[in-house]
Amino acid sequence: MNTHSILIVEDHKVYTRALLRLLSSNKNLSILAVTETAEQALEQLQGLRVDLVLADISLPRMSGIDLMKTLEKYPTC
Repeated sequence: MNTHSILIVEDHKVYTRALLRLLSSNKNLSILAVTETAEQALEQLQGLRVDLVLADISLPRMSGIDLMKTLEKYPTC
């Protein structure tokens, strides 16, 4: 069975901890990175290959929606 890699983009620590607890319980999921901003996520993605990006819609500066629009241009996302 394949492991699916995830990048989490969430600026609220309570939600981040809940997501980590929930997703870490699944052996087929691997959390590669957690960032608090869309800009940090874009930096992390330069060195990572992920299967899924979970992003909060309401992030400081660049929204999660704008992040997803930017990610459409990434060939490995």
